[in-house]
Amino acid sequence: MCRRSHRQNAKLLVVDPHTFVSLDLAIYATADLGGAEPFRFEIDSHNVTHNLVPMAQEAGIYEALWRPEELVDTPRLRNIEPVVRNGLALLKADTERFEAMNPKNGWGSRKNLVEACEWVLRWAESYPLAMIEACR
Repeated sequence: MCRRSHRQNAKLLVVDPHTFVSLDLAIYATADLGGAEPFRFEIDSHNVTHNLVPMAQEAGIYEALWRPEELVDTPRLRNIEPVVRNGLALLKADTERFEAMNPKNGWGSRKNLVEACEWVLRWAESYPLAMIEACR
């Protein structure tokens, strides 16, 4: 369950004269504390603008970051890690192509998408079984 699901218009930001929505990526783990259900806790979260969707699609990482539950049966970090690693390599190898896709309004950049990929990969090394959730 998305931790923002109880909020309306999840982080709607208004900027002259454009309106856009951001994406929160959250890493979760569970622990057996002896209760009926495992305890679920957030390890970390990262925010990425939806303005980077075309770039993420071009790099082949849109589903892994924006819709991980649709990419794999269980959205664990280890399950999306290969896709994110390949996309990151492409973003770094073809900087000119992706820099040209930077949003014209200045909200988001190739650098921001690289940082999001690196964030996912850092956590995947430490917590490969942790769940990743995209709150759209």
